[in-house]
Amino acid sequence: MRRNNITLIGPPGVGKSSAGKQIAQQLSWRFIDTDVEVTKRLGMPVHKIIETLGRPYFRQCERQVCLDLAHVQRCVIATGGGFPVFTANRKILHEISHVYSLKANAETLVKRLATSKQIRPGLNGKEQIQELLHQRFTTYTTSSFLPVNTHNKPALQVAKEIVQRHQASSVFTTSNTKELVMACAGCAPYPMHIHQGGLQHIGSLLRFILGDIWRVAVLADKTVWQHHGNQVAHSLHQLNQPFDVWLLSGGERSKSMRTVTRLHKNLLAKGFTRDSCVLALGGGCINDLAGFVAATFARGIPWVALPTSLLAMVDACVGGKTAVNLPQAKNAVGAFHPPKAVLLDPNTLQTLPTKHLQCGVAEIIKHGLLGDNTLLRMLHQPNCCLHDEHLLHRAIQVKAAIVQEDPFEQGQRVLLNLGHTFAHALEHVTNYKMHHGSAVALGLLAAAHLSYDLGHCSKTLPAYVKQLLEHWELPTKLPTTCIPEAVQQAMQTDKKRLKGELQFVLLKEVGCACTQTQVPPNKVLRALSRLQ
Repeated sequence: MRRNNITLIGPPGVGKSSAGKQIAQQLSWRFIDTDVEVTKRLGMPVHKIIETLGRPYFRQCERQVCLDLAHVQRCVIATGGGFPVFTANRKILHEISHVYSLKANAETLVKRLATSKQIRPGLNGKEQIQELLHQRFTTYTTSSFLPVNTHNKPALQVAKEIVQRHQASSVFTTSNTKELVMACAGCAPYPMHIHQGGLQHIGSLLRFILGDIWRVAVLADKTVWQHHGNQVAHSLHQLNQPFDVWLLSGGERSKSMRTVTRLHKNLLAKGFTRDSCVLALGGGCINDLAGFVAATFARGIPWVALPTSLLAMVDACVGGKTAVNLPQAKNAVGAFHPPKAVLLDPNTLQTLPTKHLQCGVAEIIKHGLLGDNTLLRMLHQPNCCLHDEHLLHRAIQVKAAIVQEDPFEQGQRVLLNLGHTFAHALEHVTNYKMHHGSAVALGLLAAAHLSYDLGHCSKTLPAYVKQLLEHWELPTKLPTTCIPEAVQQAMQTDKKRLKGELQFVLLKEVGCACTQTQVPPNKVLRALSRLQ
Protein backbone atom coordinates (compact mmCIF):
# COMPACT_ATOMS: atom_id res chain seq x y z
CA MET A 1 0.00 0.00 0.00
CA ARG A 2 1.31 3.45 -0.91
CA ARG A 3 1.24 5.81 2.09
CA ASN A 4 1.24 9.38 0.80
CA ASN A 5 2.08 11.07 4.08
CA ILE A 6 5.24 11.33 6.17
CA THR A 7 5.20 11.54 9.97
CA LEU A 8 8.17 12.53 12.11
CA ILE A 9 8.40 11.41 15.73
CA GLY A 10 11.11 11.76 18.35
CA PRO A 11 12.02 13.49 21.60
CA PRO A 12 11.81 17.27 22.10
CA GLY A 13 14.70 19.07 20.43
CA VAL A 14 15.40 16.40 17.84
CA GLY A 15 14.34 18.71 15.01
CA LYS A 16 10.97 17.37 13.89
CA SER A 17 9.51 20.76 12.99
CA SER A 18 12.58 22.18 11.26
CA ALA A 19 13.19 19.01 9.24
CA GLY A 20 9.48 18.63 8.53
CA LYS A 21 9.24 22.09 6.99
CA GLN A 22 12.22 21.32 4.74
CA ILE A 23 10.70 17.99 3.66
CA ALA A 24 7.38 19.62 2.86
CA GLN A 25 9.16 22.30 0.83
CA GLN A 26 11.19 19.75 -1.16
CA LEU A 27 8.11 17.64 -1.94
CA SER A 28 5.72 20.61 -2.34
CA TRP A 29 3.54 19.10 0.36
CA ARG A 30 1.62 20.60 3.26
CA PHE A 31 3.34 20.73 6.67
CA ILE A 32 1.41 20.23 9.93
CA ASP A 33 2.86 20.49 13.43
CA THR A 34 0.40 18.81 15.80
CA ASP A 35 1.44 21.08 18.67
CA VAL A 36 0.68 24.15 16.54
CA GLU A 37 -2.67 22.69 15.45
CA VAL A 38 -3.71 22.02 19.05
CA THR A 39 -2.61 25.53 20.01
CA LYS A 40 -4.77 27.03 17.23
CA ARG A 41 -7.82 25.01 18.24
CA LEU A 42 -7.62 25.88 21.95
CA GLY A 43 -6.15 29.37 21.68
CA MET A 44 -3.30 28.86 24.13
CA PRO A 45 0.28 27.47 23.99
CA VAL A 46 0.98 23.82 24.79
CA HIS A 47 2.47 24.42 28.25
CA LYS A 48 -0.61 26.46 29.25
CA ILE A 49 -2.97 23.74 27.98
CA ILE A 50 -1.14 21.17 30.08
CA GLU A 51 -1.09 23.44 33.14
CA THR A 52 -4.77 24.39 33.00
CA LEU A 53 -6.52 21.45 31.33
CA GLY A 54 -4.08 18.61 32.06
CA ARG A 55 -1.77 16.47 29.97
CA PRO A 56 -4.41 13.76 29.24
CA TYR A 57 -6.68 16.38 27.68
CA PHE A 58 -3.79 17.68 25.59
CA ARG A 59 -3.03 14.15 24.35
CA GLN A 60 -6.71 13.69 23.47
CA CYS A 61 -6.65 16.88 21.38
CA GLU A 62 -3.41 15.81 19.73
CA ARG A 63 -4.91 12.42 18.80
CA GLN A 64 -7.96 14.14 17.32
CA VAL A 65 -5.68 16.20 15.07
CA CYS A 66 -4.17 13.02 13.64
CA LEU A 67 -7.58 11.39 13.26
CA ASP A 68 -8.69 14.43 11.27
CA LEU A 69 -5.72 13.85 8.97
CA ALA A 70 -6.73 10.26 8.15
CA HIS A 71 -7.98 11.18 4.68
CA VAL A 72 -5.38 13.84 3.93
CA GLN A 73 -2.71 13.07 1.33
CA ARG A 74 0.70 14.59 0.59
CA CYS A 75 1.27 15.92 4.07
CA VAL A 76 4.28 16.04 6.43
CA ILE A 77 3.28 15.70 10.08
CA ALA A 78 5.47 16.53 13.09
CA THR A 79 4.05 15.08 16.31
CA GLY A 80 4.66 15.89 19.94
CA GLY A 81 7.40 13.79 21.53
CA GLY A 82 5.00 11.80 23.70
CA PHE A 83 2.36 11.14 21.05
CA PRO A 84 3.64 7.69 19.91
CA VAL A 85 3.85 6.36 23.49
CA PHE A 86 0.21 5.24 23.16
CA THR A 87 -0.56 2.13 21.09
CA ALA A 88 -3.69 3.64 19.53
CA ASN A 89 -1.69 6.65 18.36
CA ARG A 90 0.98 4.47 16.76
CA LYS A 91 -1.75 2.62 14.89
CA ILE A 92 -3.14 5.90 13.54
CA LEU A 93 0.30 7.02 12.38
CA HIS A 94 1.02 3.75 10.55
CA GLU A 95 -2.35 3.79 8.83
CA ILE A 96 -1.88 7.27 7.38
CA SER A 97 1.86 7.55 6.78
CA HIS A 98 5.40 6.28 6.74
CA VAL A 99 6.75 7.07 10.21
CA TYR A 100 10.35 8.21 10.69
CA SER A 101 11.83 8.19 14.19
CA LEU A 102 14.40 10.97 14.60
CA LYS A 103 17.21 10.24 17.06
CA ALA A 104 19.94 12.24 18.80
CA ASN A 105 21.93 11.84 22.00
CA ALA A 106 21.12 13.76 25.19
CA GLU A 107 23.94 16.29 24.75
CA THR A 108 22.69 17.26 21.29
CA LEU A 109 19.10 17.59 22.51
CA VAL A 110 20.13 19.84 25.42
CA LYS A 111 22.00 22.18 23.07
CA ARG A 112 19.08 22.39 20.66
CA LEU A 113 16.53 22.98 23.40
CA ALA A 114 18.67 25.79 24.83
CA THR A 115 18.17 27.77 21.61
CA SER A 116 14.47 26.95 21.31
CA LYS A 117 11.87 29.62 22.05
CA GLN A 118 9.27 27.03 23.06
CA ILE A 119 8.69 26.58 26.81
CA ARG A 120 9.14 22.95 27.88
CA PRO A 121 8.54 22.49 31.63
CA GLY A 122 10.70 19.80 33.25
CA LEU A 123 13.28 19.70 30.45
CA ASN A 124 15.93 22.07 31.74
CA GLY A 125 19.03 19.91 31.67
CA LYS A 126 20.80 16.76 30.60
CA GLU A 127 19.48 14.61 33.46
CA GLN A 128 15.85 15.37 32.62
CA ILE A 129 16.47 14.66 28.92
CA GLN A 130 18.21 11.36 29.71
CA GLU A 131 15.32 10.33 31.95
CA LEU A 132 12.82 11.17 29.20
CA LEU A 133 14.80 9.16 26.63
CA HIS A 134 14.93 6.24 29.07
CA GLN A 135 11.17 6.35 29.62
CA ARG A 136 10.44 6.37 25.88
CA PHE A 137 13.25 4.08 24.74
CA THR A 138 10.94 1.14 24.10
CA THR A 139 8.48 3.30 22.15
CA TYR A 140 11.12 4.75 19.88
CA THR A 141 13.07 1.51 19.27
CA THR A 142 10.57 -1.37 19.31
CA SER A 143 7.90 0.01 17.00
CA SER A 144 8.03 -0.28 13.23
CA PHE A 145 9.39 3.22 12.80
CA LEU A 146 12.11 4.07 10.30
CA PRO A 147 15.17 5.30 12.24
CA VAL A 148 16.94 8.53 11.28
CA ASN A 149 20.05 9.70 13.14
CA THR A 150 20.08 13.53 13.34
CA HIS A 151 23.28 13.87 15.39
CA ASN A 152 25.56 16.54 13.88
CA LYS A 153 23.20 16.89 10.91
CA PRO A 154 21.49 20.15 9.92
CA ALA A 155 17.77 20.05 9.23
CA LEU A 156 18.34 20.33 5.48
CA GLN A 157 20.50 17.19 5.45
CA VAL A 158 17.98 15.24 7.55
CA ALA A 159 15.18 16.34 5.24
CA LYS A 160 17.12 15.32 2.12
CA GLU A 161 17.74 11.83 3.54
CA ILE A 162 14.07 11.32 4.40
CA VAL A 163 12.92 12.55 0.99
CA GLN A 164 15.30 10.12 -0.72
CA ARG A 165 14.08 7.25 1.44
CA HIS A 166 10.44 8.12 0.84
CA GLN A 167 10.97 8.29 -2.92
CA ALA A 168 12.76 4.92 -2.80
CA SER A 169 9.70 3.38 -1.17
CA SER A 170 7.48 4.14 -4.16
CA VAL A 171 8.91 1.34 -6.31
CA PHE A 172 7.64 -1.48 -4.09
CA THR A 173 4.84 -0.01 -1.93
CA THR A 174 2.35 -0.08 -4.80
CA SER A 175 -1.19 -1.36 -5.08
CA ASN A 176 0.25 -4.67 -6.36
CA THR A 177 2.33 -5.21 -3.24
CA LYS A 178 1.00 -7.34 -0.40
CA GLU A 179 2.41 -6.38 2.97
CA LEU A 180 2.48 -8.03 6.37
CA VAL A 181 4.04 -6.50 9.47
CA MET A 182 5.65 -9.01 11.80
CA ALA A 183 5.53 -7.87 15.42
CA CYS A 184 8.32 -9.21 17.63
CA ALA A 185 8.64 -8.66 21.38
CA GLY A 186 11.73 -6.74 22.39
CA CYS A 187 12.56 -5.47 18.90
CA ALA A 188 11.05 -3.46 16.09
CA PRO A 189 8.38 -5.14 13.94
CA TYR A 190 9.51 -5.71 10.39
CA PRO A 191 7.64 -5.53 7.08
CA MET A 192 7.24 -8.48 4.72
CA HIS A 193 6.58 -7.41 1.14
CA ILE A 194 5.24 -9.85 -1.48
CA HIS A 195 5.99 -8.25 -4.82
CA GLN A 196 6.24 -9.82 -8.28
CA GLY A 197 9.53 -8.60 -9.75
CA GLY A 198 10.49 -6.95 -6.48
CA LEU A 199 14.03 -8.37 -6.52
CA GLN A 200 15.10 -5.76 -9.06
CA HIS A 201 14.24 -3.05 -6.51
CA ILE A 202 16.18 -4.39 -3.52
CA GLY A 203 18.46 -1.33 -3.51
CA SER A 204 15.44 0.94 -3.05
CA LEU A 205 14.12 -1.27 -0.25
CA LEU A 206 17.43 -1.06 1.62
CA ARG A 207 17.57 2.70 1.16
CA PHE A 208 14.00 3.10 2.45
CA ILE A 209 14.31 0.79 5.46
CA LEU A 210 17.87 1.55 6.58
CA GLY A 211 18.83 4.86 5.01
CA ASP A 212 22.53 5.35 4.26
CA ILE A 213 24.40 2.05 4.66
CA TRP A 214 28.19 1.93 4.78
CA ARG A 215 28.44 -1.45 3.08
CA VAL A 216 26.27 -4.45 2.18
CA ALA A 217 27.38 -8.06 2.55
CA VAL A 218 25.43 -10.22 0.10
CA LEU A 219 25.44 -13.84 1.29
CA ALA A 220 23.97 -15.81 -1.58
CA ASP A 221 23.36 -19.37 -2.67
CA LYS A 222 25.69 -19.73 -5.65
CA THR A 223 23.01 -21.40 -7.80
CA VAL A 224 20.46 -18.71 -6.94
CA TRP A 225 23.03 -16.02 -7.74
CA GLN A 226 23.42 -17.44 -11.25
CA HIS A 227 19.69 -16.92 -11.83
CA HIS A 228 19.04 -13.67 -9.95
CA GLY A 229 22.36 -12.11 -9.01
CA ASN A 230 22.37 -9.66 -11.92
CA GLN A 231 19.11 -8.11 -10.72
CA VAL A 232 20.42 -7.63 -7.19
CA ALA A 233 23.79 -6.27 -8.32
CA HIS A 234 22.20 -3.89 -10.84
CA SER A 235 19.79 -2.51 -8.24
CA LEU A 236 22.61 -1.87 -5.75
CA HIS A 237 24.81 -0.32 -8.44
CA GLN A 238 22.00 2.05 -9.44
CA LEU A 239 22.04 3.60 -5.97
CA ASN A 240 25.85 3.63 -5.78
CA GLN A 241 25.65 1.25 -2.83
CA PRO A 242 29.00 -0.45 -2.05
CA PHE A 243 28.60 -4.21 -1.60
CA ASP A 244 30.53 -7.47 -1.48
CA VAL A 245 29.24 -10.87 -2.52
CA TRP A 246 30.07 -14.19 -0.89
CA LEU A 247 28.67 -17.24 -2.69
CA LEU A 248 27.80 -20.26 -0.58
CA SER A 249 26.67 -23.80 -1.19
CA GLY A 250 23.02 -24.27 -0.37
CA GLY A 251 21.78 -26.98 1.93
CA GLU A 252 22.23 -27.88 5.57
CA ARG A 253 25.96 -28.54 5.26
CA SER A 254 26.60 -24.83 4.75
CA LYS A 255 25.04 -24.09 8.15
CA SER A 256 28.14 -24.80 10.21
CA MET A 257 30.21 -22.89 12.77
CA ARG A 258 33.15 -23.26 10.41
CA THR A 259 31.28 -21.29 7.72
CA VAL A 260 30.21 -18.68 10.29
CA THR A 261 33.80 -18.14 11.42
CA ARG A 262 35.00 -17.80 7.82
CA LEU A 263 32.32 -15.21 7.08
CA HIS A 264 33.10 -13.26 10.27
CA LYS A 265 36.74 -13.07 9.21
CA ASN A 266 35.73 -11.91 5.72
CA LEU A 267 33.53 -9.16 7.14
CA LEU A 268 36.33 -7.94 9.38
CA ALA A 269 38.83 -7.99 6.51
CA LYS A 270 36.49 -5.85 4.38
CA GLY A 271 35.95 -3.33 7.17
CA PHE A 272 32.30 -4.05 7.91
CA THR A 273 30.90 -2.26 10.96
CA ARG A 274 27.53 -1.79 12.66
CA ASP A 275 26.44 0.70 10.01
CA SER A 276 26.59 -2.11 7.44
CA CYS A 277 24.04 -4.83 6.75
CA VAL A 278 23.75 -8.41 5.56
CA LEU A 279 21.56 -9.34 2.59
CA ALA A 280 20.49 -13.00 2.45
CA LEU A 281 19.67 -14.31 -1.03
CA GLY A 282 18.62 -17.94 -1.18
CA GLY A 283 16.58 -20.64 0.47
CA GLY A 284 15.95 -21.42 4.11
CA CYS A 285 19.50 -22.55 4.87
CA ILE A 286 21.01 -19.32 3.54
CA ASN A 287 18.46 -17.29 5.53
CA ASP A 288 19.28 -19.22 8.73
CA LEU A 289 23.02 -18.84 8.18
CA ALA A 290 23.02 -15.19 7.10
CA GLY A 291 20.73 -14.20 9.95
CA PHE A 292 23.00 -15.92 12.47
CA VAL A 293 26.10 -14.24 11.00
CA ALA A 294 24.33 -10.86 11.30
CA ALA A 295 23.22 -11.65 14.86
CA THR A 296 26.74 -12.50 16.03
CA PHE A 297 28.97 -10.08 14.11
CA ALA A 298 29.81 -6.86 16.02
CA ARG A 299 27.16 -7.90 18.59
CA GLY A 300 24.49 -7.70 15.93
CA ILE A 301 24.08 -5.84 12.65
CA PRO A 302 20.92 -5.42 10.55
CA TRP A 303 20.01 -7.90 7.85
CA VAL A 304 17.37 -8.21 5.14
CA ALA A 305 15.99 -11.50 3.84
CA LEU A 306 15.39 -12.28 0.17
CA PRO A 307 13.96 -15.81 0.29
CA THR A 308 13.96 -17.47 -3.12
CA SER A 309 12.45 -20.87 -2.28
CA LEU A 310 8.87 -21.64 -1.34
CA LEU A 311 10.07 -23.25 1.89
CA ALA A 312 11.97 -20.13 2.91
CA MET A 313 9.11 -17.82 1.98
CA VAL A 314 6.45 -19.52 4.08
CA ASP A 315 8.66 -20.76 6.91
CA ALA A 316 12.33 -19.82 7.38
CA CYS A 317 11.92 -16.06 6.85
CA VAL A 318 8.95 -15.77 9.23
CA GLY A 319 9.65 -15.30 12.90
CA GLY A 320 13.21 -14.04 13.27
CA LYS A 321 14.89 -17.29 14.31
CA THR A 322 18.43 -17.85 13.01
CA ALA A 323 20.59 -20.94 13.50
CA VAL A 324 23.43 -23.20 12.41
CA ASN A 325 23.97 -26.91 12.91
CA LEU A 326 26.33 -28.91 15.07
CA PRO A 327 27.38 -32.44 14.03
CA GLN A 328 25.10 -33.80 16.76
CA ALA A 329 21.95 -31.83 15.98
CA LYS A 330 20.26 -29.48 13.54
CA ASN A 331 19.85 -25.79 14.49
CA ALA A 332 21.59 -26.42 17.81
CA VAL A 333 23.20 -22.97 17.93
CA GLY A 334 21.10 -19.92 17.13
CA ALA A 335 19.63 -16.58 18.09
CA PHE A 336 16.41 -14.60 17.83
CA HIS A 337 17.50 -11.80 15.48
CA PRO A 338 14.64 -10.64 13.21
CA PRO A 339 15.51 -9.06 9.86
CA LYS A 340 14.79 -5.41 9.21
CA ALA A 341 12.64 -6.43 6.24
CA VAL A 342 11.73 -9.40 4.04
CA LEU A 343 11.13 -9.14 0.30
CA LEU A 344 9.39 -12.09 -1.36
CA ASP A 345 9.52 -12.11 -5.14
CA PRO A 346 7.30 -14.97 -6.41
CA ASN A 347 9.11 -14.77 -9.77
CA THR A 348 12.09 -16.52 -8.19
CA LEU A 349 9.95 -19.64 -7.76
CA GLN A 350 9.82 -20.07 -11.53
CA THR A 351 13.47 -21.18 -11.59
CA LEU A 352 12.98 -23.58 -8.68
CA PRO A 353 13.12 -27.33 -9.41
CA THR A 354 9.84 -29.17 -8.84
CA LYS A 355 11.30 -31.12 -5.91
CA HIS A 356 12.15 -27.89 -4.10
CA LEU A 357 8.66 -26.49 -4.71
CA GLN A 358 7.22 -29.66 -3.22
CA CYS A 359 9.37 -29.13 -0.12
CA GLY A 360 7.66 -25.81 0.44
CA VAL A 361 4.23 -27.39 0.03
CA ALA A 362 4.94 -29.62 3.04
CA GLU A 363 5.21 -26.53 5.28
CA ILE A 364 2.09 -25.00 3.74
CA ILE A 365 0.20 -28.23 4.50
CA LYS A 366 1.50 -28.01 8.08
CA HIS A 367 0.18 -24.45 8.39
CA GLY A 368 -3.18 -25.54 7.05
CA LEU A 369 -3.39 -28.44 9.49
CA LEU A 370 -2.63 -26.06 12.35
CA GLY A 371 -5.38 -23.63 11.56
CA ASP A 372 -6.52 -22.86 8.02
CA ASN A 373 -8.98 -25.15 6.25
CA THR A 374 -9.27 -22.65 3.41
CA LEU A 375 -5.56 -22.95 2.75
CA LEU A 376 -5.91 -26.74 2.51
CA ARG A 377 -8.83 -26.37 0.10
CA MET A 378 -6.72 -24.05 -2.06
CA LEU A 379 -4.03 -26.74 -2.23
CA HIS A 380 -6.64 -29.28 -3.36
CA GLN A 381 -7.73 -27.19 -6.34
CA PRO A 382 -6.49 -28.66 -9.64
CA ASN A 383 -5.34 -25.23 -10.87
CA CYS A 384 -3.53 -24.32 -7.63
CA CYS A 385 -0.48 -22.19 -8.47
CA LEU A 386 2.33 -22.11 -5.92
CA HIS A 387 3.49 -18.75 -7.33
CA ASP A 388 0.16 -17.17 -6.37
CA GLU A 389 0.56 -14.18 -4.08
CA HIS A 390 -2.73 -14.92 -2.28
CA LEU A 391 -1.61 -18.47 -1.45
CA LEU A 392 1.76 -17.21 -0.16
CA HIS A 393 0.11 -14.46 1.86
CA ARG A 394 -2.34 -16.88 3.47
CA ALA A 395 0.33 -19.46 4.27
CA ILE A 396 2.54 -16.84 5.90
CA GLN A 397 -0.34 -15.45 7.95
CA VAL A 398 -0.80 -18.72 9.84
CA LYS A 399 2.78 -18.78 11.10
CA ALA A 400 2.86 -15.01 11.59
CA ALA A 401 -0.17 -15.11 13.91
CA ILE A 402 1.41 -17.80 16.09
CA VAL A 403 4.85 -16.16 16.16
CA GLN A 404 3.46 -12.77 17.13
CA GLU A 405 1.72 -14.27 20.16
CA ASP A 406 4.86 -16.16 21.22
CA PRO A 407 7.97 -14.57 19.66
CA PHE A 408 10.51 -16.36 21.89
CA GLU A 409 8.96 -19.83 21.80
CA GLN A 410 7.76 -19.90 25.38
CA GLY A 411 4.36 -21.41 24.63
CA GLN A 412 2.10 -21.60 21.60
CA ARG A 413 4.92 -21.28 19.06
CA VAL A 414 5.95 -24.86 19.79
CA LEU A 415 2.90 -25.93 17.73
CA LEU A 416 4.88 -24.94 14.63
CA ASN A 417 7.03 -27.97 15.45
CA LEU A 418 4.26 -30.24 14.14
CA GLY A 419 6.01 -33.12 12.37
CA HIS A 420 9.46 -31.65 12.99
CA THR A 421 10.57 -33.90 15.85
CA PHE A 422 10.36 -36.75 13.34
CA ALA A 423 11.64 -34.61 10.44
CA HIS A 424 14.85 -33.42 12.12
CA ALA A 425 15.68 -36.97 13.13
CA LEU A 426 15.10 -38.18 9.57
CA GLU A 427 17.44 -35.50 8.25
CA HIS A 428 20.07 -36.50 10.79
CA VAL A 429 20.05 -40.23 10.00
CA THR A 430 20.27 -39.50 6.25
CA ASN A 431 23.20 -37.13 6.86
CA TYR A 432 21.01 -34.29 5.59
CA LYS A 433 20.67 -35.85 2.14
CA MET A 434 16.90 -35.87 2.60
CA HIS A 435 15.30 -32.53 1.67
CA HIS A 436 13.75 -30.73 4.61
CA GLY A 437 10.33 -30.64 2.95
CA SER A 438 10.40 -34.40 2.32
CA ALA A 439 11.34 -34.97 5.94
CA VAL A 440 8.53 -32.66 7.10
CA ALA A 441 6.02 -34.53 4.90
CA LEU A 442 6.99 -37.85 6.50
CA GLY A 443 7.02 -36.19 9.91
CA LEU A 444 3.49 -34.85 9.45
CA LEU A 445 2.20 -38.31 8.57
CA ALA A 446 4.07 -39.91 11.49
CA ALA A 447 2.63 -37.26 13.85
CA ALA A 448 -0.88 -37.98 12.52
CA HIS A 449 -0.42 -41.73 13.14
CA LEU A 450 0.93 -41.04 16.63
CA SER A 451 -2.03 -38.74 17.33
CA TYR A 452 -4.42 -41.56 16.45
CA ASP A 453 -2.49 -44.21 18.39
CA LEU A 454 -2.58 -41.98 21.49
CA GLY A 455 -6.33 -41.44 21.14
CA HIS A 456 -6.25 -37.77 20.20
CA CYS A 457 -7.97 -38.00 16.79
CA SER A 458 -10.08 -40.24 14.59
CA LYS A 459 -8.52 -42.68 12.15
CA THR A 460 -9.65 -40.51 9.24
CA LEU A 461 -7.05 -37.83 10.07
CA PRO A 462 -3.92 -39.85 9.13
CA ALA A 463 -5.70 -40.90 5.93
CA TYR A 464 -6.48 -37.24 5.14
CA VAL A 465 -2.88 -36.16 5.74
CA LYS A 466 -1.64 -38.98 3.52
CA GLN A 467 -4.05 -37.93 0.77
CA LEU A 468 -2.81 -34.34 0.92
CA LEU A 469 0.82 -35.44 0.65
CA GLU A 470 0.13 -37.82 -2.21
CA HIS A 471 -1.79 -35.09 -4.06
CA TRP A 472 1.45 -33.09 -4.19
CA GLU A 473 3.61 -36.17 -4.80
CA LEU A 474 5.31 -35.84 -1.44
CA PRO A 475 6.74 -38.98 0.18
CA THR A 476 4.59 -41.07 2.50
CA LYS A 477 7.02 -43.96 2.98
CA LEU A 478 10.43 -44.07 4.61
CA PRO A 479 13.44 -44.69 2.36
CA THR A 480 14.65 -48.27 2.68
CA THR A 481 17.84 -46.97 4.30
CA CYS A 482 15.88 -45.37 7.16
CA ILE A 483 15.47 -47.83 10.01
CA PRO A 484 12.72 -46.74 12.44
CA GLU A 485 14.86 -47.61 15.48
CA ALA A 486 17.68 -45.37 14.20
CA VAL A 487 15.26 -42.49 13.61
CA GLN A 488 13.85 -42.88 17.11
CA GLN A 489 17.36 -42.83 18.57
CA ALA A 490 18.21 -39.64 16.63
CA MET A 491 15.25 -37.88 18.26
CA GLN A 492 17.11 -37.85 21.57
CA THR A 493 19.17 -34.86 20.37
CA ASP A 494 16.06 -32.78 19.61
CA LYS A 495 16.67 -29.28 21.03
CA LYS A 496 13.00 -28.80 21.92
CA ARG A 497 12.96 -31.42 24.66
CA LEU A 498 11.15 -30.28 27.79
CA LYS A 499 12.99 -31.19 31.01
CA GLY A 500 14.77 -33.94 29.13
CA GLU A 501 11.54 -35.37 27.66
CA LEU A 502 10.66 -35.32 23.98
CA GLN A 503 7.73 -33.02 23.33
CA PHE A 504 5.48 -34.06 20.46
CA VAL A 505 2.98 -31.82 18.69
CA LEU A 506 -0.15 -33.82 17.97
CA LEU A 507 -3.44 -33.23 16.16
CA LYS A 508 -6.93 -33.60 17.58
CA GLU A 509 -8.45 -32.49 14.29
CA VAL A 510 -7.62 -30.05 11.52
CA GLY A 511 -7.10 -26.70 13.19
CA CYS A 512 -6.67 -28.09 16.71
CA ALA A 513 -3.23 -29.17 17.92
CA CYS A 514 -1.79 -30.02 21.32
CA THR A 515 1.52 -31.08 22.88
CA GLN A 516 2.41 -34.17 24.88
CA THR A 517 5.50 -35.40 26.68
CA GLN A 518 6.14 -38.84 28.19
CA VAL A 519 5.00 -40.55 25.02
CA PRO A 520 5.68 -44.32 25.27
CA PRO A 521 8.67 -45.20 23.05
CA ASN A 522 6.80 -48.14 21.54
CA LYS A 523 4.10 -45.74 20.29
CA VAL A 524 6.72 -43.57 18.59
CA LEU A 525 8.29 -46.63 17.00
CA ARG A 526 4.85 -47.84 15.86
CA ALA A 527 4.13 -44.48 14.17
CA LEU A 528 7.44 -44.70 12.29
CA SER A 529 6.84 -48.32 11.34
CA ARG A 530 3.53 -47.31 9.73
CA LEU A 531 5.60 -45.38 7.16
CA GLN A 532 7.44 -48.47 5.93
